[in-house]
Amino acid sequence: ATGIEDRLQDGVAETIASLRQAGLQIWVLTGDKQETAVNIAYACKLLDPEEEILTLNADSQEACALLLDESLHYIQAKFLCSSSDHTTTKSFHSNVSPFGIFTPPPPSCPPAPPAVHQIGLVIDGRTLAYALDQSLEEKFLAVAQSCRAVLCCRSTPLQKSMVVKLVRNKLKVMTLAIGK
Repeated sequence: ATGIEDRLQDGVAETIASLRQAGLQIWVLTGDKQETAVNIAYACKLLDPEEEILTLNADSQEACALLLDESLHYIQAKFLCSSSDHTTTKSFHSNVSPFGIFTPPPPSCPPAPPAVHQIGLVIDGRTLAYALDQSLEEKFLAVAQSCRAVLCCRSTPLQKSMVVKLVRNKLKVMTLAIGK
């Protein structure tokens, strides 16, 4: 018989909660399956049950572009022009568009710099590959910047490197990459 204990190291959840409380945006890039990664993200307090989760899964570059556009419009409509405050989960998949065609926020809604909202972003490896294309990276960054946490699942080592470089070069922010 073989027994394996798979659990977080002591203090991980408290450390992540403290970093989030200090206003730091945390991105986790993992090779884990999406379901496993999301469960771990809740366990270590990267994702909060009180916040909304945007899940992006696309089967093509065009579908990824549409999902990123829909996500941006959703974030703008919900947080720039709306005062509703309820917890939901939005999954964006390439084959079905749950919101149809979006229209831009009304002109009375002033444009604002990217703000971090009570949203977590979950993106799978295939969609991340499309999002890291030069034609979509700005949209991907705009969506990700609006979220308190970003969880990239089924990420390859190359994708992890590309995400860190993208954040460093485009956002001009201090980054800390920890990996094994």
